[in-house]
Amino acid sequence: MSHGIDYSVKTSKKAKRLRIVVNWDANVSVVTPQGFDIHKIDGFVAQKAEWIRKKILFFKSRTKIDNTKDFAQTGYYSCNARAKKLVKNRVDHFNKLYNLEFNRISIKKQSTKWGSCSGKKNLNFNYKILFLPSHLADYLVVHELCHLKEMNHSHKFWKLVEKTIPDYKKRKKELQNLAL
Repeated sequence: MSHGIDYSVKTSKKAKRLRIVVNWDANVSVVTPQGFDIHKIDGFVAQKAEWIRKKILFFKSRTKIDNTKDFAQTGYYSCNARAKKLVKNRVDHFNKLYNLEFNRISIKKQSTKWGSCSGKKNLNFNYKILFLPSHLADYLVVHELCHLKEMNHSHKFWKLVEKTIPDYKKRKKELQNLAL
């Protein structure tokens, strides 16, 4: 605990730097690269305390998912339907500019991805998009939509994203700081 902030520490083989993640359920995690000096974590959390508190307040003010057994059976399906409606509306909105063809939109319960675009031109989104701030949900929709034209993260891909999300770098970073 640092500055009154409870957090868990996770070590990741993929992590290249120290990172703080405030989850949608307002839990805080610090992700460290392997071999990181754990004695430096409290100081890092202390430096970011104001930002962490703002994120915690933001998520606590959002509609919460009830994680009871009842939610597992009925709530997910309700969220799924609402997420699909949200995504379809945003895809329709942004695709007026891009005019790209896709097969279907799917909402999934994933633990590691916010979204994906398949080689079959299917757009897939995590149901938790429903709980993102609208500017991040829009970034996510545009990101996957642009993969219909560029199935990579090349310069061309990011130029496509930038057409409608000029501050995509900021939004991308913000989304990366949220854990599923």
